[in-house]
Amino acid sequence: MKPFVSLPRLLMVLTLVMVPLASQAQGGGSDTHMGQFTGRHVFLTGLGGGSAADFKFYRTKLDGTTEGTSFKVPSGQVLVVTDVSWLYSGGSSDANASKGLSLSMVNGTSKVVGIYLSMMKLGENGFGIKNETITSGFLVGPGWEIKLTTGTILLDSATPFYATLRGYLVSHKNVSFPISPAN
Repeated sequence: MKPFVSLPRLLMVLTLVMVPLASQAQGGGSDTHMGQFTGRHVFLTGLGGGSAADFKFYRTKLDGTTEGTSFKVPSGQVLVVTDVSWLYSGGSSDANASKGLSLSMVNGTSKVVGIYLSMMKLGENGFGIKNETITSGFLVGPGWEIKLTTGTILLDSATPFYATLRGYLVSHKNVSFPISPAN
C-alpha cells in the first residue's frame, strides 16, 4: 500500500508550519495589533506641572512603573507615535473655550515645531478629553524628546492636565529620517 504523503513531503510541510510558530513563540513574530513586538511598544505619560516647561513625557513600563527621567528616543531607533490622548481641566472660567495641544521634537535648544497639533472645544464645565489615532503615525528621531510647543497662538499659558502618547520603536536604519539631533 502506497502512503498518502511521502515522508520528505510531510517533513517539509511540518517545517513550513512549525518554524514560524516557534519563531513567534520566542519573540520572533509580531504580537500586537500594530504588527509590532510587545517590547517595542512605547506608552508615554505626560504630566503637567503648572507650566509647559514643566510638562514632560515619561515612559510607563509593562509592569506599570514609570521611568524616572523624561523619555528620549534611544540611539539607533525611531519612535512612531500612533495614538495621542489628552485631557484639559480649566474650570468654569474656561467654559466652551477652545484649547490646543501642540507637540515638538526637542534636543537641547534645537526645536522642530509642528510634529503634532490638536484642538478641542471644552464643555460648559471647562473640561475636555480627546483621543486621536494617527493612521500613518508621526516620527520622532533618535536622541530627541517630545515636549509641548510653547510661545504659539494655539497654546496659551494653560497646559493640559494629562496626556498620553502610544507608539512603537523601529530601527533607524529602516526609516528615512532626515533630521538628526546634530541638525
